[in-house]
Amino acid sequence: MKIEIETPSRLHLGFLNISRDMDRRFGSIGIALEKPRFKLRVRDEFTGIKFSESIKEDITSVINEYLDRFRRKTKVRENFGIEILESIPRHVGLGSGTQLGMALGLALTKAFNLNMKLEEIATLMGRCKNSGAGFYCFSNGGLVIDSGSKANGFPKLIFRYKIPENWRFLLVTLKSKRGLYGEAEAKIFSEIDEPIAKKSSMKIA
Repeated sequence: MKIEIETPSRLHLGFLNISRDMDRRFGSIGIALEKPRFKLRVRDEFTGIKFSESIKEDITSVINEYLDRFRRKTKVRENFGIEILESIPRHVGLGSGTQLGMALGLALTKAFNLNMKLEEIATLMGRCKNSGAGFYCFSNGGLVIDSGSKANGFPKLIFRYKIPENWRFLLVTLKSKRGLYGEAEAKIFSEIDEPIAKKSSMKIA
């Protein structure tokens, strides 16, 4: 058995609401790009984690974190192999975390016949805690806007626009500097000044 999954990358165009004082928090705008992308295979035989020669960034630890989470949440104990054929650079604003998590989650749930919706897979893999843009770029493609989420809720898709074929995007990234992620990113969100955030959010609305 072999299952192959391809994902887009995601451009994040910002949050609609960063205040906790309103009904829903965050809400975001995203655009799905064909490349760079994740392309991976899952096999029902133990071959470890393999990478295409074209991939220079080591993401083994990230994959193992997702696999550990998957095993804990599903109780799946069978062995399997993973091959990463193409990858998205990490921490440069292209949504690599969500795309990798969703690709692995979808491939593994299919491999072990776990009947789960994409929203359930996102929760299983620990995604969509702040923004729904990456999830809806994965599931729907195009330009997407999500509603933001209520406490313990899942963001809803409120708008999708199919990207015209003649649209082009030029990506420029700095090799010397990466964006915030993990605990550092969570700390920034936790320290947002609520009165200022609410005032800014109302202006956007």
